[in-house]
Amino acid sequence: MLKKLGLITICAGSVFAMNNAELNLNDKDLEVGVKFDMGQYNENVEPESVFFGGKIIKGSNDNSDYSSGSDIEEFLEANLLVQTKVEETDSTFGMGIKFNYTKNYASIPLGLELKYRIDAVEEYPVYVKGSLYYAPTVLSFRDSENFFEYRIQAELEVMKNAIVSLGYRSIDTNYDSKSGGDVNYNKSLYLGVNFSF
Repeated sequence: MLKKLGLITICAGSVFAMNNAELNLNDKDLEVGVKFDMGQYNENVEPESVFFGGKIIKGSNDNSDYSSGSDIEEFLEANLLVQTKVEETDSTFGMGIKFNYTKNYASIPLGLELKYRIDAVEEYPVYVKGSLYYAPTVLSFRDSENFFEYRIQAELEVMKNAIVSLGYRSIDTNYDSKSGGDVNYNKSLYLGVNFSF
C-alpha cells in the first residue's frame, strides 16, 4: 500500500509540476509529503507565498505511546501554508492550517512555521526550521480531545533544489478520556531529503 502511494505521489508530481517533495525516515518510521506552489497556477498569487500539500506518516509502535499489541494507523494530513520572506534575509515566516486524520482521530490544527538561514558557508546554505501546530477541543473531532505538534529541523542545501535534513518531531494525538487519553503518535529523530521543482 505504502509503495503504491509513493509511486502515485511521484507520478502526480510530474503531472502537476509540484513545488517540492520530501521524504523523512528513520529505522522505524516513514514520512512522505508533497507541496504545491499555488503561484504556479494562479497569476494573482505571488510565487512561493501560498502552498497546498499533503503528507502521510507510517509510524511504529517503538516511537509512539500506542500499545505494542495493536498496529499503529497511518497518519494522513492535508495542509495549507501562507508564508512571507523576512525583508533583507533569505528567511521565511508562515502561518498554516492542517487537517489530520487517522481511523479514529481528526483535527484541524493552526500553526506557525519559521525558516532561518545561517550564513556560515556561502556555497552550501544552512537553514534551521521550526514549526508549531495546535488544535484545541473545538477543532478536534471523532474521538480526539486536542492535538499538538512541534518540529525542529536543520537543513543543508547540497545542490540547487536538493536539501538534506536532520530533524525531530513530536506529534501528540490526544484522545478523549474514554478513548485512550493522551497518546503521542510519534516522537523521533529522522533524516530527510527534499527536492524542489
